[in-house]
Amino acid sequence: MSAHADSHGPRVVLVGPPGAGKTTIGRKLARELDVELYDTDAGIEEAAGRGIPEIFAADGEPGFRRLEEEVVGRALRSERGVVSLGGGAVLSEKTRALLRECTVVYLEISIAEGLRRTGATNTRPLLGGADPGTKYRELMRFRRPLYREVASVRVRTDGRSPGRVVRAIMGKLGLEPVHPETTETGLPADVAPQRSSRSRARRRARARARRAAAAQQAPAGPSATNTPAAETGGKNDAEPAEGEGSGTSGRPAGRTESTDTGLRTPGRSRRARARRARARRQQREQAEQAQVEQEKTGTEQSR
Repeated sequence: MSAHADSHGPRVVLVGPPGAGKTTIGRKLARELDVELYDTDAGIEEAAGRGIPEIFAADGEPGFRRLEEEVVGRALRSERGVVSLGGGAVLSEKTRALLRECTVVYLEISIAEGLRRTGATNTRPLLGGADPGTKYRELMRFRRPLYREVASVRVRTDGRSPGRVVRAIMGKLGLEPVHPETTETGLPADVAPQRSSRSRARRRARARARRAAAAQQAPAGPSATNTPAAETGGKNDAEPAEGEGSGTSGRPAGRTESTDTGLRTPGRSRRARARRARARRQQREQAEQAQVEQEKTGTEQSR
C-alpha cells in the first residue's frame, strides 16, 4: 500500500499502546523520510505548561482527554511529517474520524512485552498502583479494536529493533528512505557487517571444523594417541602433535587446512556435521588402536 499523499496532513501517524515504541520509532522513521516528528504527548505538556502526571492529578483523565483531543486535532490538520499519538488518543471519536483520512500505522505489541517495557516507569498515570498488569490487560481489551479500526497497516514490534520496525513500515507503505540508514562503520545498514548470534555460531562452527581437520591429518600411531588431543578430544585438537612441523608457507599444519577443507560452510550444514562425526570416529578408532598396540607391547615385554 502507498502512503497517504494528501499535502494537508502528516505523512504517517503512529498509534499503539504504551510501550509499543511510538516515540522512538517515530523519531527514526522521521529521520529516514527527512521530515519532522511531532509527539502529541510533548505537545500536550507544552500547551498545558505541566507534565502529564500533573495534568492527571489536577484535572483527572476527562480533563486530560479534552486537552489531548484539541492538540491531536491541530496536529493532524497542520503537521506534514510523522505524528506520534498517545496511547489513549484513539478513545476520542473525533480523533478517530480524522485518522480515517490519514495513513495510520498501528504498532502492535503483546501484553507480556508491553508490561515488560512499561514496568520500570512511573510516568504513566493509568498504569500506576498495585496491579499494573491487570490495568494493562483491561486497557488493551478496550483499545485494541480501536487501534485496528483506524489502522492503515499493522506492524509487530515484539523482538524487533527500531530499525527493523522502521524498515517494515516503509516496506508496507511503499516508502523509500531519503537518507539510507547507516551504521557506525559508515556503511549502509543492508551491507554493514552484522554481529549477530548467527555470526557467532558460524565462527564457532568453523573453529570446530578446523580442529576436526587437524585431527584427520594426525598420524594414526602411538605418538598421536599420547598427545592430550587424542586423550581428551578437547581444545587441543587443533595443536600439531609432536613431530609435526610447519608447511612450506611457514604456518602450522593445522592452520593451513583451514582454507583447503571448505570451512566456510556454516556449522549447521549437513556436510559440516558429517565431517565432525567422521573426525570423532577416527579419533576413537585411533585411540582404540593405540590401546591395543600398547597392550600387545606390554604383554610381549612381560613374557
